[in-house]
Amino acid sequence: MKPLYRTILILLVVLFAAILIIFQFTYLQPEIDVQIVIPDEAGQIGVYGPVGLQFSQPMDRTSVESHITITPKTPGRFEWVENTVWFFPEMPLDQVQGITLSLRAGAKSAEGESLNKSMDSSFTIRKPEILYLVLDQSGGDLWRWNATTQTSTALTDTGGAVIDFAPNRTGERIVYAAENAEGGSDLWVVDRKGEESTLLLDCGPDHCSQPVWSQDSAQIAYARQVRSASTSLLQPSQIWMVSLDPVATSALSEDANGHSPSFSPNGQWLGFYDTAQSAIRVLGLETSQEILIPTSMEEMGDWSPDGRSLLFIDLIPSALEPEVGLYIADLKNSTVQRALEGESDGTSFSQPRYSPDAEWVAVSLRAVNDTAAKALWVLNLNGKDINLIANEPAKTYSAYHWNPSGYQLVYQSLDTSSANFRSQIWLWQWGKDESQLIVENGARPVWLP
Repeated sequence: MKPLYRTILILLVVLFAAILIIFQFTYLQPEIDVQIVIPDEAGQIGVYGPVGLQFSQPMDRTSVESHITITPKTPGRFEWVENTVWFFPEMPLDQVQGITLSLRAGAKSAEGESLNKSMDSSFTIRKPEILYLVLDQSGGDLWRWNATTQTSTALTDTGGAVIDFAPNRTGERIVYAAENAEGGSDLWVVDRKGEESTLLLDCGPDHCSQPVWSQDSAQIAYARQVRSASTSLLQPSQIWMVSLDPVATSALSEDANGHSPSFSPNGQWLGFYDTAQSAIRVLGLETSQEILIPTSMEEMGDWSPDGRSLLFIDLIPSALEPEVGLYIADLKNSTVQRALEGESDGTSFSQPRYSPDAEWVAVSLRAVNDTAAKALWVLNLNGKDINLIANEPAKTYSAYHWNPSGYQLVYQSLDTSSANFRSQIWLWQWGKDESQLIVENGARPVWLP
């Protein structure tokens, strides 16, 4: 064979082999299909997410996470459910900016194949709504108020059996306690549209109430009063936990006697009011550390946004009417100090609520010698700035909660001069001189992210 032909033959063999390799990797290897998934069918995500990527095959999870970028840069965590990775932001997303999720080429599957294409998807952030009760004789039913349309929608139809409720962090699910036919109360879960309500926990004659979600929505803490089989009387309240996958429930511990459970925003602590020890009891979920914060006021207090401290109230001895002061418990250093000391002498406070940036506190208060009801204020803990929100002598103010962005405050007013104690829900906003009445006959409002 002549050298020229031999060379041509070798080149043809090499070319054929290269074509075969390209064909094999291009056409025989399975393509990695990627789809954007979000819980909201309207195409928006909540201020706490989540947003997800669904892959057509198992992926190298570390590789995928390292190829994901969130713009603007947003701290958060990834959570995998089979072949879908979800991103949950740590802090509320900016409703004006929105976010963009980018997946760069090069992310690898579990078999080592690489994603050949990059992708970018942008999302708008839905406005938080308001969840509340429309009261009946003993309980009520859940309703949702939409800030855009200024309209309300019923989420449950129990005939006024709902007594407690709480949305999860993302606002996609709501747990509620409803009275049952056995004289107790059960735990139910409903979606944010009210389309599907499911019995989570049949408590029978026991009284299950005050449910709250863990930050990852994997568990719910609640207060349970067991009914004695011998006397038919309800026993003192204890803190119980229920896991959701699979559903199982048990007491937090044998001595977890108390009420008002609450998870910290960083997911590291579970607190509740311990009635046996007259103290707020805080348990480290990862460290098993336990902290007792004595207070004679049977309230849990409010977590700082970073979950490192608690703002609570306690009695201050006085020769006249006892004062109720504000206190801050530093969990890291195990210290307690009075807030606004010297600035608030002669004042009686009610449950405080931190703003999302921890710069402001919403609280109702009055002078100890004043016979009028407590007024609602927003104040700075440095004692220099204070804003009066509502102050009508015949009304009491409660259930005040900050919008996740911090620029609005929702609250309930109860008219004690009315024969039927009329309850209303109001919305206050920075820069506005007056609050807006949004719901008549509404009670206990909270934000639905």
